[in-house]
Amino acid sequence: MKICLLSEGYHQYRGGIESFTHMLAHSLIAQGHQVHIITTTGEEKFYLEDASLQEKGLYIHKVTLKQQPFFGFWKINKILPLYEIYFSYCITKKLNEIIRGHKIDIFESSIINLWYFKKRIPFVIRLHGYAGFEERYSHDGSLRNFLRVTIKWWIEKKLLENADALISVSRDHVKAASKLWKLKHASDMHIIHNGIDATLFSPVRDSGSRNNDILFVGRIHKGKGVGVLVDVIPEVLKDFPETQFIFVGKDSTDEYGNSYTAQLTYKTQNKRISFLGALSQEEVIGFYRKTSVCVFPSLFREPFPMVMLEAMACGCAVIASDKGGFTEVIQDGANGLLVPQGDAGLLALAIKKLLGNSKLTDDLSRNAIKEIRSNFTINHTTEKTLAVYQTVLDKP
Repeated sequence: MKICLLSEGYHQYRGGIESFTHMLAHSLIAQGHQVHIITTTGEEKFYLEDASLQEKGLYIHKVTLKQQPFFGFWKINKILPLYEIYFSYCITKKLNEIIRGHKIDIFESSIINLWYFKKRIPFVIRLHGYAGFEERYSHDGSLRNFLRVTIKWWIEKKLLENADALISVSRDHVKAASKLWKLKHASDMHIIHNGIDATLFSPVRDSGSRNNDILFVGRIHKGKGVGVLVDVIPEVLKDFPETQFIFVGKDSTDEYGNSYTAQLTYKTQNKRISFLGALSQEEVIGFYRKTSVCVFPSLFREPFPMVMLEAMACGCAVIASDKGGFTEVIQDGANGLLVPQGDAGLLALAIKKLLGNSKLTDDLSRNAIKEIRSNFTINHTTEKTLAVYQTVLDKP
């Protein structure tokens, strides 16, 4: 099968969609399929590495976007979704070239603003979702912003309704997408959970046993609940003063350009807290393998977080918010702990519960590894994805 994947990003380890696209592409070519990736971002070294895989059937096509296509572009963009139109034009132009030149059988897109797309072959849309899904079409109340948001919503809704199949990463996400775009046939949406490479994310330990540190992996952003976790640290340290809290992930800024990490560091000024920034995949796996507890206190309704799967596969006992995709993997008290979203008091109790009970932590760790290996590997995801592709291709 000749498959084309459209993804705004393509990277071995940077963000959920980027790394998922990378894993899916490699899993597909391992099964003998030819894969073409169209993307706009990613580090050159990863393109070069995967360019060597062309003989195995992997082709990467990078679309370069101009910073300012013409004078006054960004001023007009405040009124009309001009960037989305320009982005779509560049992507679909490349897509049509690939379809004609390589005789693609089917293509899948995680990009939903394909304004200039004319259906030539069967296509599937995979909705990964947005951290603040309900905020996707929020506006400041002005008429010009309302116009921009409304046009964007209408175009994306039409594309979704014209797709041959829709894939969602979680049941919770289906509900959110159906409500947001008022989809007529939401019940027909295929639910395929994300998967990870269980040979890469594995519980092989570094030298020494796991420590009692608390690990957070993800963007350092208010919506990820980082501030909530920081707030509970003094309470946890009262009973477990030797615990180190480690934060791994890219920083974010507020509307004034101020670093969120800097704000939290100034607020806490605690030697038991470390903000390490974005690390390589190997370094992150190293932390997963030597840390007992990983916490994801997200205030967003996360569709299906990859970091949750990674941590569980590596044997961390995971504590997460009780909303969104977390609840479709974590069985509270069996393979992880769920706490009410935004409840700092109960989050502190959950952390202390695990730090004070090594048997419970080990049980959750063991069950988490089993759960991921049984149900959430990239091989599971690939098999289900190919089944959807075949169903679409078999349609008369």
